[in-house]
Amino acid sequence: CTVSTMNSTSPAASPEYRKSITYIDDEWNIPVYSKHFEWPTSTADLNDARLDDATLIESYSFSEIQINAPLTDRDFDRSNPEYRFR
Repeated sequence: CTVSTMNSTSPAASPEYRKSITYIDDEWNIPVYSKHFEWPTSTADLNDARLDDATLIESYSFSEIQINAPLTDRDFDRSNPEYRFR
């Protein structure tokens, strides 16, 4: 995989995410893992690793990826129970 990290300079530039890390499969050139971090309310006594632990708000892992799979409207429906959103 190739790892791409995006660090925002300020909440004005990216209000929702302070940092995003995406792993791209080198063979298929598609994302297989992604993590997103919010802006902290306080940075007191937080090194980089602790800051990431404290501000992780989303983490997605993609497996059993089917290239060119037939899709329907149900596949894009947020209420689809198969997605098991938490």
